[in-house]
Amino acid sequence: MSWLRNKSVLIVAALFLTGVPLIMHFTQDFAGADDQAGEMIQSVAPSYTPWFESLWEPGESAEPLLFGLQAAAGAAFIAY
Repeated sequence: MSWLRNKSVLIVAALFLTGVPLIMHFTQDFAGADDQAGEMIQSVAPSYTPWFESLWEPGESAEPLLFGLQAAAGAAFIAY
């Protein structure tokens, strides 16, 4: 019966580890590191102007696709 208890503990731990981030995701507003850095720069040096602007910024729906392609390329490189 100890294996059943250990299995139950593992299931509870897995549910906890997947449930806590999901709950945190719905209760907090996450901002990217670029946004946080920009806000910090503006608070430290309000007269700062960037050196250049991006030539192309992907839309909200394209970002996950690009990250997925990057992950797939990395996985393919490692697997090769």
